[in-house]
Amino acid sequence: ILARAFPRAKIVGYDFYAPSIEVANKKKAESGLANVFFEVRSATDFGSPGQFDGICFLDCFHDMNVAAAAARRAGLAIKPGGTCFLIELMAAENDNVTEQLAMPSCGIYSGLSCHICLPCSMMKDGEVPGDALGTVVPTERHRRYFCEGGGFKTLSSVPSAVNDMGFRLIVAEK
Repeated sequence: ILARAFPRAKIVGYDFYAPSIEVANKKKAESGLANVFFEVRSATDFGSPGQFDGICFLDCFHDMNVAAAAARRAGLAIKPGGTCFLIELMAAENDNVTEQLAMPSCGIYSGLSCHICLPCSMMKDGEVPGDALGTVVPTERHRRYFCEGGGFKTLSSVPSAVNDMGFRLIVAEK
């Protein structure tokens, strides 16, 4: 989608799971697109310093057992003035249980998280603990990871069309 929408851009996709990259490369070959590339890389070892104008984490950051390290890596790999976009499930602005529970979706997402996202984010190299974010990550916690840890200047949750689908767009600027 991005490669078609921005034909003059170079789009690079990373995943640590080789079979996903194999499927992506097969679909790329079928599409005939020349501006998209896929590589097997971890969230802590992608790109080179200042390589990217923009970085996207699409519904994956909360699943990462190395979320803090991934935010630091994004801060290193993005150019000054670059932008990092995250699509994450809807959650509260602040790390506050009352604020989270006031959002109807958070209860459902928290239940799902206990069985899917949280266990994935708890394990690091087969051992506990990972970063253990789980599904319902408040924007405030993203801000800590990206601004304090990754060197981004600002991070905010911005209104977008994804809000109507239970997600939010989070924008961090370097």
